[in-house]
Amino acid sequence: MVITANQTVQLTDALDRDLGTLAIEEVRDELLLGEFTPGADYPAVREIFEGFSEAVEACSLSVVDQFDTQIAALGIRVTWCNATRPVHDVQIYTDGAASCRLPFASKA
Repeated sequence: MVITANQTVQLTDALDRDLGTLAIEEVRDELLLGEFTPGADYPAVREIFEGFSEAVEACSLSVVDQFDTQIAALGIRVTWCNATRPVHDVQIYTDGAASCRLPFASKA
């Protein structure tokens, strides 16, 4: 199944927590960009993403790397149309913008 713009995917982590949904606005190869809506379990990880966002704003690359490691350890995956795929480079900002990358081209 191919992920395309105007689809909504579910984000969960390795603990099967409902992190929220990503309404995809644009797909660039393996990069998914869109609007994030928090799920029931997002408060458990919100602090990590808020810290990441603040570090990006402050251009503190070493701190960004630390948060990126914490985010990667969550084991986030996307689910749509009965398909589930792991994602990496997950970025969720306080304004609702979000992105992630599939480990392979979305055309696969």
